[in-house]
Amino acid sequence: MTLYTLLLVCVGLLLQVTTRCNCHLCLISPRQRGDMDISSPGSRSCNRNMAPCGGMSIERPSGKPLIGGQLIFLKWQQNVNHYEVGYPGYMDIRIANVTGDDFMSLLTFVPDVNMFTQNHQQNFTAISIIPQIPCRHCIIIARYQSHKPGESTFYQCADVRVITNFSSGATPEVLHTDPSFRTANAVYELHKSSPMRTELTDTVRLQGLVYNEFEPDRIHFVNISLNTGFIQELNTFDIGLDYSARRSLQPTSGRDPTILPFKMNFLIDGIVAVNRESNTVLTVYHNGGSMDDVASNVMAIYTDNGELKLTKPIQDFDGVPISALVFVKPQTYASFSIQEDHDNQGNFYFILGQITIAPTGDLVYSRIYKSNTTEDKYMNYKWSTYDVTTGIMYVLMDRDGSATPDTRIYTYSVTNKYLMTVVEVRKCGYDIASMHVFHPHASSKGLYLYSIAPEGPLWNRRPPWSLIKMDPLTGDVKPVAHVAEAGLFDRYNGGAVTGGLDQTSGMLFHILRVSDTVADIIVSVDIYQRMVRFSRLTNLRHVHNRFLSKT
Repeated sequence: MTLYTLLLVCVGLLLQVTTRCNCHLCLISPRQRGDMDISSPGSRSCNRNMAPCGGMSIERPSGKPLIGGQLIFLKWQQNVNHYEVGYPGYMDIRIANVTGDDFMSLLTFVPDVNMFTQNHQQNFTAISIIPQIPCRHCIIIARYQSHKPGESTFYQCADVRVITNFSSGATPEVLHTDPSFRTANAVYELHKSSPMRTELTDTVRLQGLVYNEFEPDRIHFVNISLNTGFIQELNTFDIGLDYSARRSLQPTSGRDPTILPFKMNFLIDGIVAVNRESNTVLTVYHNGGSMDDVASNVMAIYTDNGELKLTKPIQDFDGVPISALVFVKPQTYASFSIQEDHDNQGNFYFILGQITIAPTGDLVYSRIYKSNTTEDKYMNYKWSTYDVTTGIMYVLMDRDGSATPDTRIYTYSVTNKYLMTVVEVRKCGYDIASMHVFHPHASSKGLYLYSIAPEGPLWNRRPPWSLIKMDPLTGDVKPVAHVAEAGLFDRYNGGAVTGGLDQTSGMLFHILRVSDTVADIIVSVDIYQRMVRFSRLTNLRHVHNRFLSKT
């Protein structure tokens, strides 16, 4: 059993829902079993709902074999749109053995899109990496679960052969000629001309938590190759992830499924603190109850092997939701929270907390700072970073309801427990969603905060990207290096990596989303040399709480 071996656990439950109609989806490349007609919506060939392959008989693998470790270009059509408002569905594609019993790897995961009509056809493209596992006869499984009452999960399969790149007859990687992959091919050329340097990426690793809605109460702790983007599982935990749309469904006779109370453990997406001294990562999780309850438990994982270190409730917790968590020193972490003034709604206090690991192993919370006045404009938390050299925490806040980037940097002394400065980030034409302190030496001066950010007006959905630096004392912003030209990557502010700036090498890592397809690329920028490098194309949409750790 390897990665995602047990992903069919929830399928049996899904199939118990009373069926009145079916979802529609066709797998174009690799080509699905049986006939395929994608000329009009509602095609019978796109309407198959028996697990795992829509009831279609096994076929002999045809065409060129897939090569382990190389890219696979996926294309499928959502032949009818069954978007469920308030509870959108998902599509995923994975590779498994010929019987569908043993899953090797999740290749792509795509949330449903509201087209405001069922009679709609839409093609999707995605790029992923074939696992390095030889297989004489495997299947590519495509699934669509719409969550729409009365609809069942839809399945398609393509029969393929996988060989490893050291097998006889393996060929060099080639780009896809389908015009829909034009942008992806241009991004692939970036990697070919400026690939990641292995000697630099050998000292750090990108890690995260893999999650998808087809297994809602399980996550996988993984390594992600900075060179290839390949995902390697280290461990699996029986815990979900914070998706507010997720709910429990029970079919009832003659009526739509009933929404049940939420009683599941789940992680808080985006909250992670890395302790490089002890090779551990902390994240906050919710121990059942209602979705309105505040998460108040901590999960610690060893980054070198993925083993669980501890799960503990936070003692003496004040109940204010944690927005950020940073490593301060051994056994000590700092948190940032936003609390509404109950007597003056719409006004908020900013709070610093300290979480200490006691000799008994318990986690104890104490409040170390609360703002004297409330804030009614800059309430949107965006990012935080901590300087272990000075004991200073920088928090990036955005103005609520602003049509243009309007940002402040709040600077706190965690050591002395007070607010040092608040500065407005100068209007600069960059949409800044993250920042990373760079302070490699205690004697270094001129400290700056660095970010990889899109440039230009917000209506430009495929902007150019640059490395910029911010002065936390003045709010000045200056470009440092050009990262990518316009037209290649989507405007997406969720690509930052926690602890993504390595203080030793001066390398900043960021994830960019490729336009026109479901694909991603990891970019690194050398702050010293201004050198920009790219990983191979990959798919990281289902990887959450991404962070950089040391090897």
